[in-house]
Amino acid sequence: MALSQGRGGQRFSTNIWPGYVDALSTLILVLTFVVTIFMVVQYVLREQINTQGSELEALGAQVADLADALGLERRRTADLTAGLSAAEAEVARQAALIA
Repeated sequence: MALSQGRGGQRFSTNIWPGYVDALSTLILVLTFVVTIFMVVQYVLREQINTQGSELEALGAQVADLADALGLERRRTADLTAGLSAAEAEVARQAALIA
């Protein structure tokens, strides 16, 4: 009778290691998948930021060129206004001499 109880106790004994290993393996696979997804997202965002940085530099250079062109046009306008004022003064002086 003692031997049958000994075997009966062994028969219902469970081994938890396969379940533990399965759970741990699943956890590692999920973490690996999540890290991989984060790496892909980081790469895409980094490329997008680099592209936007290049475009921003190009637009900054274009703004600087336009500012230089605007400065040149303002100087040209000032010179033409001064020339027009001098010409009007000369016309007025010539008109005064004729009259």
